[in-house]
Amino acid sequence: MVRFKYRYLTFILTFSDPSLVDDSLQAYDLERKIRAATEVHFGPLGLGRIQSNLSVRYFSNFTGIGVARVARDQIRYLWSTLSLMTTINNRRCRMVVVNCSGTMRKAQEAAI
Repeated sequence: MVRFKYRYLTFILTFSDPSLVDDSLQAYDLERKIRAATEVHFGPLGLGRIQSNLSVRYFSNFTGIGVARVARDQIRYLWSTLSLMTTINNRRCRMVVVNCSGTMRKAQEAAI
């Protein structure tokens, strides 16, 4: 039996108007927005591939740094979805993937 392998993507979320800090955006809400964007960009097949494995493990509203986990085989779907996302809660934004790693520890080190 082979263990299930994950990849962790460290990303930075920046809004077009940085003066407005959105305290209401939590990791779970961001995960739902990523799932919706995946369905828009890749259709039901792309959503089905990452849906069971996607989770946002960490997100900070003040720094905009987050860590998302997905299955190793589906990393390209998540990476491109994050790069293609332009709005969250009707606010223009940009997500930049900083690091891709195999462990949460290395993802945290990249965030610091």
